[in-house]
Amino acid sequence: GGPGVNNAPMSARTSAEVEMSPIARTATTLSSNLIPLYKDGALKKGYMSMLRRRKWQRLWFVLKERTLYFFQSPNSVDALGDLDVSSSKIIPQSVLKDKPNSFEVTYRSKTYIFCAESSRDKDDWLGMITTIWEVYNGGSVGSGGSAGGSSKGQEGP
Repeated sequence: GGPGVNNAPMSARTSAEVEMSPIARTATTLSSNLIPLYKDGALKKGYMSMLRRRKWQRLWFVLKERTLYFFQSPNSVDALGDLDVSSSKIIPQSVLKDKPNSFEVTYRSKTYIFCAESSRDKDDWLGMITTIWEVYNGGSVGSGGSAGGSSKGQEGP
C-alpha cells in the first residue's frame, strides 16, 4: 500500500471508525433481543385473554418474527387471526380500570384489547412487541411514532 492507505485489517478497526446511523445502531441492538426462543422460530408463546365480540376469550398466542398469531389452544393448527405488530399502534397503558394487565394494539384500524395473565407477563409481551415495532420502524414507541405522527418540526410559539 502507498502513503495514506489504511493497511489495518477490517477486524482491527474499532466500531467507532465505522459510522452507523442511530437508527441502524438501535435496530442492531434491538434485533439481538429478537433471537427466537423456540425451535419453530417463535419469540414468545403463551395465554392471554382477548376481548372478542364483547366477551373475554382466553386464547393461545404465538409471536413469530413480526406477527402475533392467536389460536383456540396450543394444539390448534389454524390461527383464528393474526396481526403485524410492526405496523400497529401500541398503547401499553391499561385501558380498562378492572383489567390492570390489559393493553391495546390497533392494526388496520381495528383495535384489539389483550389482557395478560400477570403484570410480569404483560411486561414480557409488551417488551417483545415494542422491540419488534422499534426494529422495523427505527424509533421508539414511546416517542409517539407508533401513533402515526411525529413531533419533529413542530416549533412552539
